[in-house]
Amino acid sequence: MGSVAQRWFGAFMETVSTHETSTTLREAAERGELKHWTRALTGIVVGTFPRMGWRGAARGHKSDLLPVSRSEYLALDGVAFESAGDRRWRFPVGVFELENSPVDDLVAYALWKVLCVRASLRVVFCYRRDASEGGGIGTAPR
Repeated sequence: MGSVAQRWFGAFMETVSTHETSTTLREAAERGELKHWTRALTGIVVGTFPRMGWRGAARGHKSDLLPVSRSEYLALDGVAFESAGDRRWRFPVGVFELENSPVDDLVAYALWKVLCVRASLRVVFCYRRDASEGGGIGTAPR
């Protein structure tokens, strides 16, 4: 069966290869169009939820699962909940941050946010045109 992270990553790879915004994601990444990158990636992340048996919320993807309907919960870019069960207020099973800023401290802040939430899966995406662009968490600015 694998861990939640392994199962979700498999669902992500399947979704990213077939989702309607996959081409937009690739083109936005190549061009450095960060708003388009974030919007496309959000759709793909939310697209993984049904494959995992989850329901969730993200900007442009409002949820009515909890008693308070929102597109974003807890100021997180994406939040996923188990579909099954009858609890009105549920703990998230997955939390997602999609950080498109080139500022390493903002990426670190996104990581800190997801680590502060009790969830089985915590994911941070950050945009870098090239892997060498990231200075690493906790390093001094260049």
